[in-house]
Amino acid sequence: MKWIKAKLGGLRTWWRNRRRKREPTPQALEATFREFVYLDEVSVVSLLSARLGQVPSEFTQSMSNTSKVEISSSLDADAKVVKSKAGSRFESTQAQDTKVVSRATIQTGFRKLYAEAVKDRSLALGPIHEQRAAITADEAAAMLKSSTKHASKDLTWLAPVKDLHRGDLMEMEIELQADSVFHVSTVVSILAELARESDQLMSQVNKKNYDQMREVNDILDKLLVGLVPIRCTVVDYVLVNAGGDAPLVVNRKVIDAIPEGDRPKTMPVRMVAVLEKELFWKDLRRVLFAGSRFRVLCRLSREGLDHTWNPVKLTEVLSEVAPDFAGIVEGFGNNAIDFMKQYSKHQKGSIGPRVAALLDYADLVAEYHGYALDEAQRKHIGELAGAHADQLTSVPESRNAFLAISRYLADEIGKIVDPVQAAEMRYVAQERNGLHAGGTSISTPAIAASPTKASRGYNLNTEVIAIYW
Repeated sequence: MKWIKAKLGGLRTWWRNRRRKREPTPQALEATFREFVYLDEVSVVSLLSARLGQVPSEFTQSMSNTSKVEISSSLDADAKVVKSKAGSRFESTQAQDTKVVSRATIQTGFRKLYAEAVKDRSLALGPIHEQRAAITADEAAAMLKSSTKHASKDLTWLAPVKDLHRGDLMEMEIELQADSVFHVSTVVSILAELARESDQLMSQVNKKNYDQMREVNDILDKLLVGLVPIRCTVVDYVLVNAGGDAPLVVNRKVIDAIPEGDRPKTMPVRMVAVLEKELFWKDLRRVLFAGSRFRVLCRLSREGLDHTWNPVKLTEVLSEVAPDFAGIVEGFGNNAIDFMKQYSKHQKGSIGPRVAALLDYADLVAEYHGYALDEAQRKHIGELAGAHADQLTSVPESRNAFLAISRYLADEIGKIVDPVQAAEMRYVAQERNGLHAGGTSISTPAIAASPTKASRGYNLNTEVIAIYW
């Protein structure tokens, strides 16, 4: 028995050593290629100084090369009584020193900070590398049942919410997305700029709703003051309420290891933060509105999880004199996005009313002249209406569509409609079919005037250090 136990003990030791060798070393992680889209240099230097006490600005590497040459000669003389020796020696030494000085960049500082965090395992949430990704269903179930950090070496599998404290470092994969307030502010700003240069574009927008959005957006620009709120879905972690105990933030690999029928109910986790425009290394439109996935290194700024979050921080300053102002601002962002989506949907579905408006216009012109259209003429007018209906997107474009009908009727009837009377007929034909002058739908939904409640969820309120891939 002793022999068997000794063999099993040796086997366990071999397996532990083998797994340890397969784990990525801090040096290997330090050498990972990263392309930054956002980097806060002040945070990197501050954290690195707090951890190491000093931040190197230069790295010096010295190399020495020494060569030595020796030449000697001697002359011997023998005598019967006295033996003498005479000689000479020449020695030459040459030394060469080379010094290489490398200046540290902020990427060097981030690389050092990340390697130190991995080395001493100070990431409250972090990546699980492929070498450690395979676990059994029993191991996954045991992790969830324990409701504690799995082990000192495996902090990234799961963490109880109560163990997430302000200042904890964490690395996660996220779907980078701007908050709806910033999203609609960007859209309205672009539309306002284009509308100032194009009357045609302005005619396609409901003026009342547009003016309302622009007024609120002017206020938003002043409140955001160069900040970019983001509300991102965390890809590699979910929330699990294990048996009614304290909720756990769990890596998806743990959930995926459990058979589908036995998996616990999960809820998504969002990461929220406020970034500075000047710290983005890439164009905002390329990274915030593409729905791409990135990795983020951040610090938790609030204990545990928040259910609500205010994306515009300056509204908190006004909360004492305007308690509902924060809710109005957030409601504007959510409602405006819904409005734009519904507006687009209504416009896509309005081609039928546009055709009908052109047909009604033809009937009004014929009735005005006391003329009865036959079936062949109605068929031809129907073809013209179908060909020109997509032009009813603005007042100038719609005139061309109605003009095509007018010219055909003028040739058939032999009379031209008075321009003032024609304009009135165009207005009546469009109103009958639920269209504004220019062809836009009257039934386009308006922005809700009342504030909406802040959307509830599970948010990791963070301060972002870097976003990269």
